[in-house]
Parts: sequence; structure tokens; C-alpha cells
Amino acid sequence: MVETTNAAGEPAVVNIDGYTFANLIVQERYLGERGFASVPSMIHDVGSGDGQVAATMLLSRTSPPGLVGYGLAFGAYCREMVAWATPEEVAARAKEALPDFPDEVLQFIPVAGRAFEDRAIWIAGAATADELRPVHSDVPVLILGGTFDMVTLFAWGETVAEGLW
Repeated sequence: MVETTNAAGEPAVVNIDGYTFANLIVQERYLGERGFASVPSMIHDVGSGDGQVAATMLLSRTSPPGLVGYGLAFGAYCREMVAWATPEEVAARAKEALPDFPDEVLQFIPVAGRAFEDRAIWIAGAATADELRPVHSDVPVLILGGTFDMVTLFAWGETVAEGLW
């Protein structure tokens, strides 16, 4: 637990458990070079018992009231992905992809974090099978992807493009 202040200058207590800290490190990648540069010193500070920088970073990632970013993201995660899988299926796929990794490591789900636990809070329902089918269209579409996109695999762009010819 770290005692600090939030963006409004009000006292805040931030719980930084191992999962939250690991996910914060993953999230820092979105900030490009600035995010990567902050990670080594943040890890050192937390390892030395000083969680102030990590707590400040975590608080800066909390969406202010009125913004739809988190709601939109979790709505999509919960409706289109989490509703169609179980934690056991995700663990099995992770083990297939990385058989030598310990189960404790494979349980970490970056980006969507604790999506299976959070699904009940969002009440987003489940997408229908029709909604999950690939799109087929002849409407021109620009698909962008690249090395620095930390969320979307480049191959996903190729998969989407298959139905757009």
C-alpha cells in the first residue's frame, strides 16, 4: 500500500500487488520511449520499498468521469472475447504457445488484466456468433499495423484483410 495524492491533490491509497505492478509495466509500453525509459527505475524503486512513482503512474491511468475509454474497451473485451472463453481455455492456449513457461507466469493476462473477474461488473453480455464472423466487403479500407503497436498483432491485420478484397 502506498499513500500518495491523486491528480486533484486529494489523499489516495494505492494497492500495488504483483499482478497490478506487472500490468503497469506492460501498460508503460504504450507511452513509447518515455514509457520504456521509466520502467527500470520504477522496478528498482518498488524493489527498494518505494512505490511512489508506480502509484503515481497507476493513478494517472485511471479514467476521469465522463470519458468512455475504459468502458468501451472493457465492453468489447467482455462482450467479444471473455464471454467466448474460460480462464481454463486461455491457460491451455498459453501452455500450448509457451510450454516451458511456469503456470504462474501464464496466468498473467496483459492489457485486459482481470477481465474474467471484471466481466460481471460491466454486464456487457455476449456477442452473437454472427457479430463475431469475419467482415466481407468491397469498401476500400486502410489497415495499419507495425512494430510499435503493442496490442494488435501484425498478423491480425492480414486476417482482417482476407475478407476485404
